[in-house]
Formats: sequence, C-alpha cells, structure tokens
Amino acid sequence: MDLSYIVCIVLLQEFLSEFVGSIQPQATVVRVGIILEDRSEREEEIIKFATEQINGKDDILPNVKLETIVRGIPNNQPFTAVQTVCSLAGSNVSALVSSTGCEANKVIQSVCDDLNIPHVTVPRETCKIERRDGFSLSIRPNYIHLDSVVLDIINRLNWRELIIFYDNETAYKDVQGLLNSATAKGLIFEVVLLKARRDKISQDFNVKRTLEIAKESKIRNYVVYCDKVNSFLLLQQASVLGMTQRDHHWIISTQDISDEELKKFNKTTGIIAIVRQQVLVNFSSDSVREAWMKFYPHSIPQNYTYLGLEGKNVDNITSVTVLSMNDQPAEDNQLNIESAYIYDAIRVTATAINASMSSGTWSDPAGVACFNSEISKPWPFGHNVKTSLYKIDLQGMMGRINFNGTCYNDQVTMEILSLESRFDSTLTWRIGSWDPIQKLTLVQMPFRRGLGIRNFTIVTIVEAPFVMREETVKGIKYSGYCIDMLIDIASALGFNYTLYEVPDGKYGGENPDGTWNGLVGQVYHGFADLAVAGMIINSDREKVVDFTKPYMNYGVGILIRKPSKRKNMFAFLEPLNIWVWSCILAAFFIVGVLLYVLDRLSPYSNHNLKREGFSHCADDFDLKNSLWFAFASFMQQAAPWRIAGPSQEGGDTTPISFSGRILSAFWWFFALIVIATYTANLAAFLTVTRMENPINSLEDLAYQSKVAYGTIEDSSLQRFFEKRSHVGVYEKMWNTMNHADPPPWVKTDKEGYQRVKEQNYAFLWDAPILEYLKQTECELMTVGKPFNLKGYGIATPQGADYRDQISLHILRMQEEGKLEELRKKWFERESICTDDEPSSTRDTSDIGLETVAGVFYILIMGAAMSFLTVIVEHMWHRPSVYKKKCKSIKTKSKVNFHLVPPYKTTRV
Repeated sequence: MDLSYIVCIVLLQEFLSEFVGSIQPQATVVRVGIILEDRSEREEEIIKFATEQINGKDDILPNVKLETIVRGIPNNQPFTAVQTVCSLAGSNVSALVSSTGCEANKVIQSVCDDLNIPHVTVPRETCKIERRDGFSLSIRPNYIHLDSVVLDIINRLNWRELIIFYDNETAYKDVQGLLNSATAKGLIFEVVLLKARRDKISQDFNVKRTLEIAKESKIRNYVVYCDKVNSFLLLQQASVLGMTQRDHHWIISTQDISDEELKKFNKTTGIIAIVRQQVLVNFSSDSVREAWMKFYPHSIPQNYTYLGLEGKNVDNITSVTVLSMNDQPAEDNQLNIESAYIYDAIRVTATAINASMSSGTWSDPAGVACFNSEISKPWPFGHNVKTSLYKIDLQGMMGRINFNGTCYNDQVTMEILSLESRFDSTLTWRIGSWDPIQKLTLVQMPFRRGLGIRNFTIVTIVEAPFVMREETVKGIKYSGYCIDMLIDIASALGFNYTLYEVPDGKYGGENPDGTWNGLVGQVYHGFADLAVAGMIINSDREKVVDFTKPYMNYGVGILIRKPSKRKNMFAFLEPLNIWVWSCILAAFFIVGVLLYVLDRLSPYSNHNLKREGFSHCADDFDLKNSLWFAFASFMQQAAPWRIAGPSQEGGDTTPISFSGRILSAFWWFFALIVIATYTANLAAFLTVTRMENPINSLEDLAYQSKVAYGTIEDSSLQRFFEKRSHVGVYEKMWNTMNHADPPPWVKTDKEGYQRVKEQNYAFLWDAPILEYLKQTECELMTVGKPFNLKGYGIATPQGADYRDQISLHILRMQEEGKLEELRKKWFERESICTDDEPSSTRDTSDIGLETVAGVFYILIMGAAMSFLTVIVEHMWHRPSVYKKKCKSIKTKSKVNFHLVPPYKTTRV
C-alpha cells in the first residue's frame, strides 16, 4: 500500500476525531459562579442545598455534576465586582448568578455581555436590565410593576395631590418611573418630593423636620419609596406628630416585607396601605416542597380560612397563598425573598444548561478571560444557554418562573394589605391584588376603619319606588323605599354616607373579560362600600360580593299593554255558547214536530176528535200551530184569550191529549231553566268589561309568536334565562329572545316600559316594581303569577366586617314591622286608573253546553214519556170521553156566546 495513502487516512481520522470531540464533548462537571453582596449564612446554606438537590436527582443534569463557586463582594464596589466576574470566567463557569445592588449589578451585566456568559440576577434593589436581548435576565419581576400598582391605587383613590418620600438615589429613580408612567397615562398630579435623610455624623434616621414640612403643606396623601427599615422609622415618627390618624393616608411601596416585619408597625397608630409581592407556594414540584419544608416551614400557615383550606394537611395542599400568620415563629424561619430567589435562580440556570446539553451542541467555556486580549474570546455556546433561559417555564419557591421572551420574570402578583395599629397591636388584612393581566382588583378601599368613624361611599341606581331622584333648589334629593331604609340603618349603626349613582346604569353582570359592571362592579372593584338599591341576590353575584339578609321578597312579573276593549252589538247573545243556542233551536223544532206527531197518534187529540165527527169540539192542531205553541211556550208568552173559540185554555191551540200535555210540561220546564240561566248570566256580561287578552301566563307568552318579550341587558334576569336555556319552557324563551330581530334586550327599565307602550312587546322585570308602575301607567297591565322567587339585598365587599351588623339591623326592622310600613308607604298607593280591577273579574266565561246539558236530558225524558202515554191512551181508548168533553164545550160556548161582541146599543 502506498505510504502517502496511509498518511492521508491517519490525518483524516485525527481530524474527524477532533471535530466530533469539539462538537459533542462528554462534559462531567458544570460550574456556575455565584456573586453575593453581604453574603449571609442562610444564603450559603440554601445555595449548598440547591446544588446537592440537583446532583442527587436525575431530573436536571443527569450524569453531570453541578459545581457552584460562591464569591462575596463588599457593598457598592463595582470594580471588585468586575474582578470577581473575570476570576470566575477564568474558572470556566458556564453561567453566573448574582445578588447585589444596582451598581455592582450593572457592571456584572456589562462583562457577561462581552464574554457571552449567561447571567441570572437576583437584584437586592429595583435594578434595571440594561440590554433587553443581552445575556442578563432578572428572576425578579420588572420593577415598573410596583410603580404600576401604586399608580393604579392613586388613580382609584382619585388623588390629585400627594407627597412622596424617598431615601436614596435608587428610590429617586423609582419615583421618576412613577411620574413618567403617570404622564404617559395622562394623569396630572401635584407632587411634593421629600428626601428622608440620615444624619451624616450620627447616621440616625431623624426626619422630624421633613415631616413637619409635609404637615404644614396641608396635603394628606403620602407615598413612601424607602427601604423597609426606613419605612418603619418614618411611620413611627409620623405617628408621634399625629400624621397617621383620621384623614392622613399612607401607601408603603415595598416588594419584600414579611409578615413578621409588619408587626414592627405596632409602635404607630392609625391605618396604612402596604403594597408587596404576593408569594405563591406551589407544591407540584417535589424539590420545591422539600426546600420549603426545610428552610421555611413556619412561613406556611396551617389555617387557610381565606382559601377555604382550613384543617387540611400541608402535604395535601397544591397551591396556597402566604398571608399574615397568627403564630409568631422564630426570626430565622421567616421567609427571605432574596434567599428563595437565589434557590430558584440556581435551578433555572441548571435547567437551561441541561436543555443546551440535550440539544447536542455544547462545549465547555475554556479559554474565556478578561485581561489577555490575545487569548480571550467570548464563549461561542453561551448563546445556546441564553436561548434556553428565555424559554424557561417552571415552578420555583417564589412561584411560577417564565421570562416570556423578556429579560424579567413577569409571573408576579402584587397584594395590597391594610394595616391598622392601635394599642400596641397590629391588625392586617388583604384588601386587593394586582397582576399584569387583571390589573388592580380591590375588595375594599384602603384606609377603611370601623363603622363608628366611617364615612361610607354608597352606590345606587334610580328605579321607583326603591330609589327616586328629585331636582331641587338645594341640589339632588333622593327618596324611596331603600333611602328610608338606609337612613334608619345609618342612624342605628352610627355612620355617615355619600350617595352616588352607578355610571353605566346597570345592576351588575360579568363582562366577557371577567370584570364586573354595574352596582356589583362598583363594590367588587372597590369604588363603593355598599350598593343599596332594588338588587337581587343570586349565586353569580355572591361569588364576588357579599349580600346582607334579604329585606324584601322578589319575583319576576310580565308587563304588557292592555288589550283594546271589545265592542259587540250582539253582546246579548254572549251569555250562552254558540252550541247551546244551536241545541235550543234544534230542540224547538224537534218539540214542535213531536207535538204534531203526538196529536196524530193520540186517540184523544184534536186531530182524532175531528176525524170521529167532533170537529166543533177541536182546534186545528196542525204543524204550524204546533211550532207556534212551542215557540210561545218557550218565550213565556200567551196568545190573546179566546172565549168564543173551541179551546179556552189560554193559548191559540194547545194539546188536549195526556201525551201531548206531558211533553208540553217538560218543554215548559226546559224553557224555565234556560230562560232563568240566560237572564242571570246576561246581567254579568252587561256589567263587566271584557278584553281580548291572549297572554295570561308565562307559558302563554312562551308559546306564541306575535308578542316579543325581553328584559334588561346584563341583568340577573337575563342570566336566569341563560342558565336555564336547556330547561322546559325557559329553553324556548331563551332561544326566542337570543335570536330575535331586533334584539329584545333593553338598557334600562324605563326603556322597557316605553317599548311596551309603543310596540307589541312584553317586558319581564321585578314584580313589585311592575305592580307599582301600573298604578299610574293605566295603559299597562301585569299578567300571570310571579316566578323566580328570590330576595332583595344590600351588597358589601367580600369579608366586610360591617355586613353582619347591617343584616342584624335589617332583621330587627322586620321584627318591629318597619319594613312592612315602608312597603305600604312606597308600594301600596291609590291607583289613578278607573278600570283598575282585579284581573280575575275581567273575564266572565259564557255558559257552555256541558253546563246546561241536564235540562236537555230532562226534555228528552219528557218526550219519551209522552210517547209511552200515547201507547197507554190507545190501550184504554173510550169514545164516550169525546162525547162528554164535546158536550161540556158546547155548554160553555152557549153561555159565553152572548158576551162576544159586536152587539148593537141604542141611545135614548
């Protein structure tokens, strides 16, 4: 074999081995440098624990050992920080974790950007990341979030003048950020900046003179941008000057104040608001659970009444919120935010390195140096680790960590605490929260104290007779049921109040974005302490606000326009049903024909008397006379008395046979009953106004298409139909309303009333209000029974201590009969409508066939008896009877003959 060929093969193998080795090295140790200012034992202990935990498990960096190199530097020594970074770079670190002040942090960022070393910082101050796409990321939230929550609170409180205290240059930059954010949002404040300084010689924090300047300015709104210790001292000295009482309002802006540190405010008196980061503990990760239980077991309270987790084992809790603690654990067991963030930073860095190694492109950062430009060069694979850092999404001790493509961990929630100190005791409670998505949410406005010294802000809505507004020369005057009730409650509980109307004119519903509008939104978002109006209690509203005991029952009524009165010139026919009239007419003809037939069948009838030669003793009882006899009998009329004729019984022609007279008797009884029934019902029909009203119930409204129907948009009644959109009649109603064109929803109750007057429309709303309305709006009426029975209540923020007191007084008013008196005063008034009668008397039903069927049955029975009598007459026929009867008739005719006119008279 050729020697040159062998040499080429050997050189190619060496080249390939070196190339593959440079691409896929088998790293066994990964070094991470950690730089700390004022390093503490707790920080070093948690760094050691995090390192051992990663090395002891296979979830991060399997088969690779993590080595952490810790270096401490003095405060405010930027040059020392640069030397430390370069020293660690020479030790081949793959990443840096730092916890320093802003001066050191800034130079560390610069060096890491030059050397391509990924850097996760845990700033001890509100430090800024200089390059948004650089190699440095802050595991703490962006400092501008603190400015945003403070600014939102100031805007919510409607402050337009305030005093801001700051203690150093970093705090001054934070104040500048706050003012710049206000300018960007178009908010204009009158701001006084006061620096709280320490004495240059004694280093005592004596700000008495500064506070006196603030007190003389007459401004009572203060924002504090100082560190924790200086904030405590500032509030203590302000308390001595009486600047924490009554109308003095303080907002303390700090991210990392612990529950134990809050107790240091017990040397002050009054109430303040504190803004701090809310720590979310998540035990979904076994490693995080282990870290919490080792270092901060007492920072997890055992009783979680706020979250409804009371009595549960800590091991079973998946997500809890660290709130104020009832116990007093040892100082060294208190949560230290910097230490917890250092633990998270180490895990984040190790996870990013693990992701970079898994991608198959990794090389140790050998040869990276700061001072030898000939051999120094940036680490080429640092970009891979940086990319992995930006994609991090995991759970840490301080909650979820996700840089979301930015250089800050924006998974943050700020909580607003209300702190009241008096008599050497400190009470704290959570009144709201803030996050980058939902922004500010307050369940109680800051600086609210007990009822005895409180001035409530109360929101209402005008809707008679609950609340009515009147323009007077002295301004707007409110009256109504709720106003009288509120006056009684305020007098009994001893508080003052300011009343205002809800801006959007709604009672309250949830918006698509999760916020609330109307009265409920005003209370939920902290604009008002109470909502006093005719507002319904339901489960949706109870999720965000609390309600007092109901002060009145509620039901939904149906309001429609009164139908036009029916005018009928043949109203006299209405007492009897058309079928009854038809049957009476048929009975008339049938009875007339039956009388004619009986006269032909009976041997004692008029017809047979003539046939046997007694024509002078019998009338001609043909079909015409038979029908006339039936008609005259039914009308209870007799023909003129005929003395000269053969028949002298009182009618034109009457049956003389027993069978004919039996049928006649039953016919007369039939006529008596029918005429009496008709006469009685006719009086009712002539005295009662009848209306054509096709809707008399909810079902009638649902199963018709001529009348549209709806209610107020975003009201609890709309939610009622929406929730029952798959239940019975409500399903049909919801589908009809939801697809109606034009939409059936109205903005206000007044719009609903007007739409009923002008259109073919039914308005669904509170039954008590509709009953009150129809007493003056005579063209309107209510139909059907109320449905969806609930109650009216007063809305308060969740957890408000005064709710129970108001509920107790409402119950007392019910027991004393005051609420019933108010109801009669405002709801029961004399109607101005002349035809306002109970709906039950407006419609008198005509008499149907089934009502008078019995008298027809009797008539049929009489007809049957008359035919049986005909048979008996044939069996007992005696011609002598005709002779006696005829002789009697002749005798009477002779006696009466001379009395029949005409006769002549002569005048003498």
